[in-house]
Amino acid sequence: MESAAPPFEAPSLRRVRLSLAFLALVVFMAYCNSFSGPFILDDGANITENRTIRSLWPPWSPFFGPVGHAAAGRPFINFTLAVNYAMSGEAVWSYHAMNLAVHILAALVLFGIVRRTLLTEALRGRWGRASTAVALVSALLWGVHPLSTQAVTYVIQRCESFMGFFFLLTLYCAIRGWGGSRWWHAGAALSMILGVGSKEVIVAAPVTVLCYDWIFVHGRGRGRRILADSPLLYGGLALGLVLLWVLVSKGALAATVSADVNRLRWSYLVTEAGVIVHYLKLSVWPHPLSMDYGWPFEPLSQTWPQGLFLCLLFAATAFGVARRLPAAFLGAWFFLTLAPSSSLKPQLDPAFEYRMYLALAAITTALAAAAAGAGGALEKRRPGVSFPLRLAGVFTAAALVLTLTVLTLRRNDDYRSPEKLWADTIRVSPGTFRAHFALANEMAAKGRSAEAYALYIEAARRSPDDPKPANNLGLMLLKLGRTDEAIGWFRKSIAVSPRYDRAYVNLGEALMRKGLRDEARAVLAQSISLSPDSAQARLDMGLSLMHEGRAAEGEALCREALALEPDLAEGRYNFALALLAQNRTAEASEELLKAVSSKPDFYEALVNAGAVLMGLNRVPEATALLARAVAQKPDSLEANFNLGNALASQNLWAEALPHYEKARDLAPSNAGIRGNLGITLINLGRRDEALKELSEAARLDPQDGRIRQLIVQLRGAPR
Repeated sequence: MESAAPPFEAPSLRRVRLSLAFLALVVFMAYCNSFSGPFILDDGANITENRTIRSLWPPWSPFFGPVGHAAAGRPFINFTLAVNYAMSGEAVWSYHAMNLAVHILAALVLFGIVRRTLLTEALRGRWGRASTAVALVSALLWGVHPLSTQAVTYVIQRCESFMGFFFLLTLYCAIRGWGGSRWWHAGAALSMILGVGSKEVIVAAPVTVLCYDWIFVHGRGRGRRILADSPLLYGGLALGLVLLWVLVSKGALAATVSADVNRLRWSYLVTEAGVIVHYLKLSVWPHPLSMDYGWPFEPLSQTWPQGLFLCLLFAATAFGVARRLPAAFLGAWFFLTLAPSSSLKPQLDPAFEYRMYLALAAITTALAAAAAGAGGALEKRRPGVSFPLRLAGVFTAAALVLTLTVLTLRRNDDYRSPEKLWADTIRVSPGTFRAHFALANEMAAKGRSAEAYALYIEAARRSPDDPKPANNLGLMLLKLGRTDEAIGWFRKSIAVSPRYDRAYVNLGEALMRKGLRDEARAVLAQSISLSPDSAQARLDMGLSLMHEGRAAEGEALCREALALEPDLAEGRYNFALALLAQNRTAEASEELLKAVSSKPDFYEALVNAGAVLMGLNRVPEATALLARAVAQKPDSLEANFNLGNALASQNLWAEALPHYEKARDLAPSNAGIRGNLGITLINLGRRDEALKELSEAARLDPQDGRIRQLIVQLRGAPR
């Protein structure tokens, strides 16, 4: 007679809590080196150039992001960016910390979903004792998988990770509500609404919840009561869908969906077959990863094998869902979470790794469950190998988690160096335009103009319809003083895209440098007509008018531009210089201080503000600004000399001395520096050294009677 199986005992709460703490710690360790990764690609438009996140007041203003970018139509995302900006400005640490915190929370929620699913009535008998272990392994594999780094470490892709968290939380709250208080269903509705404010992929959440309800909750013969039994849950999810429809219908979403939908719909779907199979391969073997694949649209003749495989997988999933097979839910999860971005709705780019953020959870859960199931089956056949089998399972899981953690750490290290990240992207995906363009920008910022020039040309060749490579190449040449060449590239950028307003602004600046002010103003007027809110175009137009003596008209435009974009530091600096040219020193000083406030490391503004404040006898303020300028550029002649003067004017001779000495070393033939250094040495009682410096000053400038008089006094004074 066979012995009865021991009664099931739910895992202790202490074990669950330890598992959650261990999960959070391991995921944190996998991303512990991600906090210093700089802003890249779309982070610029959505963070550093996003004026809507600069203030949390009035409280509704941060919910309306810049139209045409990732935060557009995603009010919760824009609000979180505003919170980060309030915490750390443009310092990256708080943005990465928030991204990681949400990813850790998502892993914890995934643990809860898997564990509670394995404890349902349908699965408890087989999986109950292993529920915590399977949930922990599946959440660990997902939490530390390098395929998720793009959704976590690339700051603006919090759209995906935050949506993923709210998706998981919606399902978790639904599960808790079915087994307990229905107020959990109110939590599911709230999570759905927050997900709507994060990204449109949340549209898959209601169908996923319904699928879970169909398979695990209502069972056979009760399917017709699904909606009636959970009115609060499905009513809340329906409300979320209505809100999503409102956002989509207003056209406020990011410009990621192809405009030519009808032409590309089939081509995109066919291409996605190859892309999704590539995602599956990376889920199992995450190498090599690419920041930007530049994946081309492909014909059916190239992707039919992958398409056939996915059709068979989809058919098996549909059959399993219809039969209420538990394993089919993971297949449904995979297809439903990928459907919004990888099916019939064409995107500008067929492949991005962050789109696998949610779908990956289905794969890691399936792998963990399959391994546990195989181990359990073997254990039943050979009870004597139970302990070594479990030990082998623990070591295998630990090895997998450790390997993925190391790979994630290495991938996060790539994000810490944009040059390394984009060079690696070009190596993996040589056809991508954006990687060449981004690397060109990095090279230009580092002064490596020859490399940047070649990369801009290559980017323009790979994407001939994009005006940005020609425009940015023109900007680099303009900074190098090659104005004529810059003008040519700006004109090419405009020829590629006649509505690209930034090229008009830059062309206007270049023409002003050439003294072609009438033509420059005509170009800037075109820019303003294309983009009425363009602060830079208005500012440049105003500066041009001020230079030509139309001061009142020009000043009005400049102030209008700075009201539109108060943090336009370089523009405010140029406006201050125009005011100085009119001898309006006090007003210029205030504009310079505002420029420094907007951009604390703005060296030119620091130096000029210090000099202007010295002239206004605001010496302590001038000293502080000049000290910051010296900290920015320790070898600056101008900053050291001016700081020495500021300190000497306060009789701080000992503090002034090293700055005068530095200035002398930088410009040994400057009589003024030698003279001031000599005076400083006199006040410090170092007469022999003072006489030497003053004598050299007199030799360099024999007409300076003040220096000659000091030399006579020194030689005649008793020692």
